[in-house]
Amino acid sequence: MNVQPNHFYVLATPEGKERLANNRGERFQDNGEKVLNASHTITPHHPGRCV
Repeated sequence: MNVQPNHFYVLATPEGKERLANNRGERFQDNGEKVLNASHTITPHHPGRCV
């Protein structure tokens, strides 16, 4: 049984995807266009950290 407490954000609105695209950090700068063009974007939730 896998009982890991994983939580994810599912972004579907242009505003949510743009907010994520603008706050990806230097390591993931090349993924901004993919985030904006996807119908939905799924990202892990890290307690204590906000996007």
